Amino acid sequence: MWKMSLSIRRTFTKARMQKGIFCVFALVVLCIPGTLLAEAPERVITPVTVYAPTSLTNVLQVVSERFAAKGLGAVLVTFASSAELEKRVSKGAPVDLLITDRPEWKEALAAYGITPTGKTSEIRGNGLVFITRKNSSIQLGIPLGLHITKNLKDRTITIGEPDNVPAGSYAREALSQLELWEALTPNFLFASDVREALTLVERGQADAGIVYATDALISDRVKVIAVIPATTHAPIRYHLVPIGTRTEPAVTNFYHFLREPEVEKIFKRFGFHPS
Repeated sequence: MWKMSLSIRRTFTKARMQKGIFCVFALVVLCIPGTLLAEAPERVITPVTVYAPTSLTNVLQVVSERFAAKGLGAVLVTFASSAELEKRVSKGAPVDLLITDRPEWKEALAAYGITPTGKTSEIRGNGLVFITRKNSSIQLGIPLGLHITKNLKDRTITIGEPDNVPAGSYAREALSQLELWEALTPNFLFASDVREALTLVERGQADAGIVYATDALISDRVKVIAVIPATTHAPIRYHLVPIGTRTEPAVTNFYHFLREPEVEKIFKRFGFHPS
């Protein structure tokens, strides 16, 4: 077995978007007979810019569309691993809100000389699961450690690159707690983010993988073969961090919108649990 880093080209579909950018605009154009269009004042809509980890792709698409449908503003979301997003912020990328799932996000931002411009908060939580393809015969049972050693000994296992992908960092912590990290290290196929790990299992390029529980839920091509105990790793939390200095109402509106009861229901529908 070997370690390697693999980048997979994403295909965006209506059902599921992989990492990238999407923008939701709510525009209304009104034409009045006898009125010259050139005389109407031009309205420039500046979207709320959000950086978020790829594990939030599907849910934030729905939330942003709901926000726009209410006439509260437009939202532009960029998805990547939290570490990558923090690097972009450090280079001066224009962003209003950062959502990160890194447990050490405060230290990471401080190292770049970045200070939040507003109150930070935890908005949701997640968990870790082992997945395989739907038709795989691999099984894991209790005790988890024994079955992993026995049934995954000669299998390729994909996880996010631990030093840059939070899901991979949590996976490393959990496997270390289970005293399996060193034994399984030769089996690992590192992914650039958690959605890539999911894709590798879907395509059969990895026999098994560790992803967030919410990522497993969005795919009909994989199945969960084991839930990793939450006691084996630090709590997985999504932190909402104001970064920009813009004072437009839409920015404040979206910040608070993410904590609204209707949005909490959307997150719950996608499998996220309270923080």
